[in-house]
Amino acid sequence: MEKDMILISSCLLGVRCRYDAKIVEPNPEALRLFEQGCALVLCPEMLGGLPCPRQPAEIQPDGRIVTEGGEDVTEAFRVGAGKVLAACRALGVKRA
Repeated sequence: MEKDMILISSCLLGVRCRYDAKIVEPNPEALRLFEQGCALVLCPEMLGGLPCPRQPAEIQPDGRIVTEGGEDVTEAFRVGAGKVLAACRALGVKRA
């Protein structure tokens, strides 16, 4: 029987891709799924072209995503999300 794939953010496995470039301890459940070959591991922000490190960003009431310094990074987030969605559809990933 084919395994169901689950999307996992790269930072949850200790990949240096967080906004602050810190490596966090891998999430045990995420690591287990990865080791079982059940995980698609991606970083939407970096797929959207954002660097590491980068300024923290927050979703605004109007839907835009803006860094602490005032830069609108909405398009980078949209691009990254679109690439992740395309990969999930291509591989049949239905859970994240």
